[in-house]
Amino acid sequence: MSIDKRQLAVGAAGFCAFTNLYPVQALLPDLMSSFHASAAEVGLTVSAGTAAVALTAPFAGAISDALGRKPIILSCLAAVALVTLSTALATSIDSLIVWRFIVGLFIPGIFATVVAYIGEEWDAKGAIETTGIYVSGTILGGFSGRFIAGIATYYGGWHAAFVALGVMDLILVPLVWRWLPPSKHFHPGRGLRPVLRAMRGHMTNHLLLKTFMVSFGMLFSLVGIFTYVSLRLAGAPFNLGPGVIGGIFVVYLLGVVVTPFGGRFVNRWGRAPVAVGGVVTAILGLCLTLFPYLSTMIVGLALFSAGLFVLQSIATGYVPQVAEGSRSAAVGLYVTAYYIGGTLGGVVPAPIWARYGWGGCVLMIGVVLALIGILAYRLWFRDPHSQHMLAERLAGFAGK
Repeated sequence: MSIDKRQLAVGAAGFCAFTNLYPVQALLPDLMSSFHASAAEVGLTVSAGTAAVALTAPFAGAISDALGRKPIILSCLAAVALVTLSTALATSIDSLIVWRFIVGLFIPGIFATVVAYIGEEWDAKGAIETTGIYVSGTILGGFSGRFIAGIATYYGGWHAAFVALGVMDLILVPLVWRWLPPSKHFHPGRGLRPVLRAMRGHMTNHLLLKTFMVSFGMLFSLVGIFTYVSLRLAGAPFNLGPGVIGGIFVVYLLGVVVTPFGGRFVNRWGRAPVAVGGVVTAILGLCLTLFPYLSTMIVGLALFSAGLFVLQSIATGYVPQVAEGSRSAAVGLYVTAYYIGGTLGGVVPAPIWARYGWGGCVLMIGVVLALIGILAYRLWFRDPHSQHMLAERLAGFAGK
């Protein structure tokens, strides 16, 4: 599969957004020590960003409908970089939470707009593959944010983490400007009121509603596991420091390899079997994290993340295709549901962690994964694309 500069720009935009969304997950033990904070308080440094994303996602789509895709993507990329630099000035856990909330306000302007851009500028098959590349960029950004933050904290304290991330993003903004061409198929919207009407219509689309529920469960699970695994790895029997904990997130890179092939698997087998396979893989990986060995923890986290990234790729690409009317409004609602899940994933496991430890968190997330697996199967089994692909595969086997 060859990748052109447009696709590289899409991937780079996703990378920049996600380097800034979750870096604090690698810093939680250090932040607890520096600010004498509880697990619930440092968990809010994760949830503050995702809550802001959920709050502004629908309106980011409306703004890009009015002003265009590329200007909004570039403006928000620059704003995110500058706010991340400013986060190094935080003097308390409360001020850190505020800065994390502010950065989250701009992030939807990147990925909600990018997903709408993909839906407009590629045909259906190309959109599936390009969405896979975009998701790969977000995965790489998610890993890099945590990894760079952990290494920078090890050598220069948590302040250095935000400086390093902000500078890196400022360097990448000109590349996105150069590689991302202006929209060819964009048609300006007519203001906020039509978007609100479109959202109301989308809320009656049962296919979209079920996809939103799947998206909620996906990020609830991802944030829940990757927030509290930092506390697990900092304690016995692992006793890891922030630099090594940041390195553990290298498991995200498996998603970079797997996700682009997710679109090809969907084109061959259909959405339903690939989605269920992703959920089963995630549950298997989650079970492996229960063993008190670093090797099984790493393998388990890799399988867990890879399985959910495949599911994320399917759901993200599905929304613009089934939206009736304003695609950006549908994407905005999808992102809102997704990040409401992420917001709760950062705080809901806190009392379970305090009382039952890692095993309690794994059990809770396992139940959530099982539920979204059932929902994904019911959503996409009767999808025309899945039915067509399944019929072709069965005919091929019968012919043999």
